[in-house]
Amino acid sequence: MIKASEDLKFKLINLGLILMFALPLFPTNVKPYIIVFVGVSVLIGNIGTSFYFDIKKFLINSSIYLLMVLSLVYSQNMEYGLGKLETMASLVIFPLIFALFPRRYLEDVSKNFYKYITVYFFAVVLFNLVSFFYHSLHYGKTIFIHYPTVNRIAQGPYNIHPIYLSIHICVALLFSFFILRRLKSNYKRAAIIVLDILLIIFLFILLKKGPVIVLAFVSLIFALFQRNKKVLYLALLVIILNVVAILSIPEYRSKFAELIKIEHVDSGGTTSSNIRYTIYSIAIKKMIESPIIGYGIRRQQRCSFRRV
Repeated sequence: MIKASEDLKFKLINLGLILMFALPLFPTNVKPYIIVFVGVSVLIGNIGTSFYFDIKKFLINSSIYLLMVLSLVYSQNMEYGLGKLETMASLVIFPLIFALFPRRYLEDVSKNFYKYITVYFFAVVLFNLVSFFYHSLHYGKTIFIHYPTVNRIAQGPYNIHPIYLSIHICVALLFSFFILRRLKSNYKRAAIIVLDILLIIFLFILLKKGPVIVLAFVSLIFALFQRNKKVLYLALLVIILNVVAILSIPEYRSKFAELIKIEHVDSGGTTSSNIRYTIYSIAIKKMIESPIIGYGIRRQQRCSFRRV
C-alpha cells in the first residue's frame, strides 16, 4: 500500500513536469492551471514525510523578485507596483515549487530528463507547424512575411511575441543536441535533424537577431566543451551556412546590418537595435545614479523617440 501510494505521488509529479515541458502547446488561459497542478503535485509528494524546504535554493532563485518586493517600501505608485509583482509572480512561484520538491524523487526525475526535453522539442515543432500551415491557408505564399505578426496578434489565447517564440525554438534546438546523442537509431537521428532544419527555417522566418546570435554563440561553446572535433566542425559548418544565408537574403542582411552602426534613436533613427541601445544606455545611467537601492517599482513613463 505504501509503495503504491509513493508510485502514485511520483506519477502525479511526473505528469505535471511533462505538461509543463509541453506548455508551448497550451493556450495562455490554461498555462497557469498547469503550473498550479505541478505545485499541488509537489505538495502531495511531501505528504507523509518530514517537511523539506531548501531555503538556500529558494532565496537564490527568487532573489530578484524578493528585491522588487522590498522596493515597494519606497515605490511611488503602490497599486502599479503590486500589479507588476502579480504579473511577474512566476519569478517566485517556480523557485518555491522547486525548493519544496521532494528529494526522494530527484533520482527518478533525473532518469526522465530525456523524456521531458523530448516533449518540449516536439511541442515547439508542433506549435510552429500547426501555426504556419493554419495561417498559410489564408495568406498563401505571403505567410513567410506575415508569420511573425500572425503569431503575435491573430491566434487568440495562443498569441506569442515572435521573440519569445524564437527563444523557444533556440532552446528546442539546444535540447535536440542531447536527444541526438541519446538516440541509437540512425533513422530517428535523421528525423530529429530534419526537424532541426525546420526549426532553423522558422527561426529565420521570425527574423529576430538576438536569439539567432545567442544560439550561434551557445552552440559553439557547447561544441567546444564536447572536446570532439567532429562536433566542433559540424557546429562551425552550421554557423557558416547561417551566415551565408543571412548575407545572401536582402531582408536578413539589412536586419543584421543594424548591428554595424548602433546609435541613439535621436541621431540614428528608430530601428529595433537603436531603441534597445537607447533604453539600455538610459537604464545604465540611472543605475549609476542610484546603484544601491534603485528607484522602486514605478509607473513606466511614456516617451516618444523622435528624429532630430
